[in-house]
Amino acid sequence: MVEVLHKITESIPLLKDIALIAAAIIAIYVGIKGLGTWRRQLRGNTEYTLAKNVLTAIYELREAISSVRFWISFHSPGLDLPEDQGKSMSEKERKWHGLVQLYEKKMGARFIWQNKASSHSI
Repeated sequence: MVEVLHKITESIPLLKDIALIAAAIIAIYVGIKGLGTWRRQLRGNTEYTLAKNVLTAIYELREAISSVRFWISFHSPGLDLPEDQGKSMSEKERKWHGLVQLYEKKMGARFIWQNKASSHSI
């Protein structure tokens, strides 16, 4: 019985060293996995921020172009009317008719582009 106790007490430091080595290996594995996860999260977050900034810039550009196009087309001369009908209208009526034609063209173009875009979507 004494010999068994003596063998057990001699093997305790060995078991302690084995447990420390196993704990160190597990800690290294968990650390490497954690760093990999952190790196993927950082890359994904950076890509998300970049995509959001690019999309915001594209929307701002679209609005700026739309605004400029509106004012250029709004101030464009001429109506799509026969000459005799345009002469019989007052200045206010000609402007109103021109604005109506502008919106008709604008909505028609938007409808055509939306149909083309939806037919080519993935």
